Amino acid sequence: MLAKLIAFFKPPEYENIEQAQKARFLHFALIVCTAAGVLLAILNLSGSTSLLPTFLFVAAGISFLCIPVNKRGATSLWLFLSPA
Repeated sequence: MLAKLIAFFKPPEYENIEQAQKARFLHFALIVCTAAGVLLAILNLSGSTSLLPTFLFVAAGISFLCIPVNKRGATSLWLFLSPA
């Protein structure tokens, strides 16, 4: 069980150096966004409105769900993160 948990958070590896760098950066960016979203949502729970924590939990959930997608090689997630 612990090995599967550790393997989930390991960055993906590819033979192509450029693709490996993009996937690794996206992997760490998704982990940081997930952790920051959950932390900020918990800190904002005591506020008067519940809209901001709800949005932060949803954004953190979407980031968390994109981690396995990135491991499968879908580096097209960059379209959502890169500026137009």
